[in-house]
Amino acid sequence: MKYLNYILSLLILITLFLINMTSTDEILREKWKDFRHEILIKSIKPINPQERIVIRNESNLNNIGVVLETDEYNYIVFDGLHLEKTDKKLTTVEVLLSKTQGYHMGNLQLMDQWLFYTSDGIHRINVETKEKEKLYSDGVMDFYLTEEYIYFIDYKRGLNLFKMGLNGENLQRINTSLILDLSLTDTGFLAVTESENQKQLINIDFDGQSEVMVTPFWGNQLIKLNNDIYYRDNQSYHLVKMNLTTQAKEILVDDLINYFAMDNEDIYYSLREETDEFNDALGIYKLTKEGDILLLDDETLMSTGNLSILGDYIYYESDFKREPFANNIVKKDGSERILIDRCND
Repeated sequence: MKYLNYILSLLILITLFLINMTSTDEILREKWKDFRHEILIKSIKPINPQERIVIRNESNLNNIGVVLETDEYNYIVFDGLHLEKTDKKLTTVEVLLSKTQGYHMGNLQLMDQWLFYTSDGIHRINVETKEKEKLYSDGVMDFYLTEEYIYFIDYKRGLNLFKMGLNGENLQRINTSLILDLSLTDTGFLAVTESENQKQLINIDFDGQSEVMVTPFWGNQLIKLNNDIYYRDNQSYHLVKMNLTTQAKEILVDDLINYFAMDNEDIYYSLREETDEFNDALGIYKLTKEGDILLLDDETLMSTGNLSILGDYIYYESDFKREPFANNIVKKDGSERILIDRCND
């Protein structure tokens, strides 16, 4: 009987696949994707963490999330394909996962012994046993783990906001806005959406209910601190701080910003060239809470996005003329820069 049910499920899956390939009906395509997801999670061994404490770095998640720091270890994705557990001196303790090709990993978030990450969908790996499972298989963009649920944007399903349980169960589309950027808050999310060619900043609660806050809003890389939001203006590429109550804006950096990360009130950022069509970045800078700007590294052509806080250091990937695709850390005061050997496992 068990095998008969399996064969029946397989036949239904094939039928829905053929419908998906030949039909222009969006409803049927969505039903196919939902059914495919249900088949996927049948093979998952459910977890029920006793201590549901999520360890994340919101600022690092704003920049692909390739670095996660805990009290004892660091978890770092090198070159997009190698996930390592290191000690505080960045010595490799264990290679958790190493690939030769495929989708890059990022958005690292930890609960108990399970490290959640994105690649070709949403995955998790046990940092003690290396047991790994795939929880979702479509096009995931922004992704956040909470004590009870997983929230994410699927860029293959209308850039809508989805929600599901920690084991992939109860998948729901909870907001149908076209969401271009998403940032976690205490009560839900701040999101940049687009409707009728108009971009706006909205607030979304954890059930998906939303309200418009600012229209128009030309920004991305959202980081909320107290009642202020920090972001890169998409028209001027300036770094801007805006009060969410008064909507008063302050330009913090009037150069062309590429990416930025925040540690309390200190801001670390990279610059881009005006003619740079690939969005690479030149140099690493620090803007202190007193308004001083320090140059931390001016010899680096950065790869896009991987700018992360790591203890007393800033971690980033770069393209050097003398050594391509290097992993680097620079001390927050600029006094030391270290080139990290690539993972060659």
